Amino acid sequence: LDHLLDCLKDWGIPAAHIDGSMETAERRKAEKIFWAGQARVLVATEAAGEGVNLQCCSVMINFDLPWNPARLEQRMGRIHRYGQKAPVVHIFNLLAQNSMEDEVKQALLDKLEQMRKDLGDKVFNVVGPTLWNNSLRAVLERVALGEVEAVPQARQIIADSEAPIRQAIESERASAGVSAPLDVASFQRKQAAFRAHRLSPETAEAFFCKALRFLGGDLREFTISTPQGDYPAFEISPASLTLFPKLQSKTFTLKSKILFSFWPPACSDDDADPQAVFFISPGHWLFEAALERVLEACRADLEQGAVFYDLQPESSHPSLLWFASAGLQDGLGRPAGELLAALRHQADREQARLQASEILDGFDPCPLSAVQPAAIAQAQPMLEAQSQVLEQCVEHHFLPALQEQRRRLKETIARDWRFLDSGLNNLAASLSEAAMAAYVNGDETTFNDLTDQSSQAQQRLSLLKAELERAGSLLLTAPRILGAALILPAPPPEMDAAGAKAASRRIPMKRDDAVANEAMRIVMEYERSQKRFPKDVHEGHSWDIESYDAAGRLLRCIEVKGRGPEDADEVSLTDPEWQAARRLGEMHWLYVARLADRQIWMVQDPYNTLRPKELKRWVVKVDPGAWMALDE
Repeated sequence: LDHLLDCLKDWGIPAAHIDGSMETAERRKAEKIFWAGQARVLVATEAAGEGVNLQCCSVMINFDLPWNPARLEQRMGRIHRYGQKAPVVHIFNLLAQNSMEDEVKQALLDKLEQMRKDLGDKVFNVVGPTLWNNSLRAVLERVALGEVEAVPQARQIIADSEAPIRQAIESERASAGVSAPLDVASFQRKQAAFRAHRLSPETAEAFFCKALRFLGGDLREFTISTPQGDYPAFEISPASLTLFPKLQSKTFTLKSKILFSFWPPACSDDDADPQAVFFISPGHWLFEAALERVLEACRADLEQGAVFYDLQPESSHPSLLWFASAGLQDGLGRPAGELLAALRHQADREQARLQASEILDGFDPCPLSAVQPAAIAQAQPMLEAQSQVLEQCVEHHFLPALQEQRRRLKETIARDWRFLDSGLNNLAASLSEAAMAAYVNGDETTFNDLTDQSSQAQQRLSLLKAELERAGSLLLTAPRILGAALILPAPPPEMDAAGAKAASRRIPMKRDDAVANEAMRIVMEYERSQKRFPKDVHEGHSWDIESYDAAGRLLRCIEVKGRGPEDADEVSLTDPEWQAARRLGEMHWLYVARLADRQIWMVQDPYNTLRPKELKRWVVKVDPGAWMALDE
């Protein structure tokens, strides 16, 4: 600490410090100096690891890393907590590269991050006493003394720590009684859903380039070569910015050309460089401006709706696909998110069913001229049922989602309130102590000033509590229909001159609900026979079954296809199903169940394993030699 303070002094950087030799009042004084900006850097020993609130700071440098990971988490909690205004908090951990210390501590950090992803922040409640035991301490002492043989022993102890940490979390939950259960299955499911549905760079890039040209913008494409490969980049001329009126009020409106890419390795983000390539993605001001402009230009089309062909129709009746949205707003009147749902309403069914939101990717556009009057007549009653569909959406989808959001928000607010209550009460107590000291010393002016500050801290605490309580009141606002699409059964394949079905309309696998249901049952039974725990998730997802292990860890996202005895030797996947396979990678499995003999053809990571033909559906060949009977 003294060495760092000397360095900062030599560099002319004002600094304050906290160490274990200081009294509470001295530590509070150093903290106050830092908050007031009188010191640019606060240098602290482990004495500042707890009980100090430093949300005014957004950069932490761990010059000397503790071996105990719980202490490292305590340090980070000083700045990465409620009240932090910076959009990004940077934590730098300094290690001597290629040293034994680096190897062991990196293993510790990697294991900690892996368990944090699997088990959540509860890991830090138990990791200290569980992992930081006598065995590890003894081995690390040998590492510190330079004993090379101790390094693999330390790594092995760290690698073996997951089971006792899981057990400790279960014990803590059981003893607490009031703790919410650690829902690993839900966490894994959400991770899989995020991977499958996230907007990929390719999709965002394709939309933006198409949108810009649709709006009349000038776009030039070029390629940037990096050590990691070649990446596409684009140049927009200054004139194209006039397409986005909302940008005119922004202070960063560009008056020259802009170079950008959707791929981070191709970007430099150096404002001083006129040839800098900026990173763009959904959320970037330019992307959002283009999106708003496209929605504005296409509003009439959204209100009119569209018509599509279903290549594998469930019935001969048309259906309507409704897209609905609703806003979320907290008790302070601030936007807190948005909900989106796609619902399919069939002419022969009362209830609309939830669909994957990217379902339109699996249909063929249908020209309006091809729509028969009979289809319009069948669709009319469904169009008139718009309000009922919206009510069903709110009741069965939006309100349950709202309840889940409220539950999570209340947990977050309760945790944040504990931090605030502790921090502001400590501040008020410190000010009261200082005021009494000033009174004893006869400094009435300082006494009055500190007494006022202490009262203000208590008042601020009351106001913050009321504000947090209001913020925890989450409301559903403005549920509405965004648009609708009429879905028609695809017409029979066209014939060529020789009377054969045209290849472009050939459907290798017909939809049959009875076959699909039986295939699902066969696959569910097979998964149970393998000591896995399957769950039917086909509604609202781009895959059919999620399969878990006994600990609740998600192992497989399974797409199920069924084949009757006379089916073709090909199966097809919709574009949403295929894109889910692409994004889920090795987590995704394709199961094709043959009903005649209950055999299953399975392939892991079909996107990278198979070579499909692209019609509108992705068609893959079934290898007859790869069937696996259930009794095997």
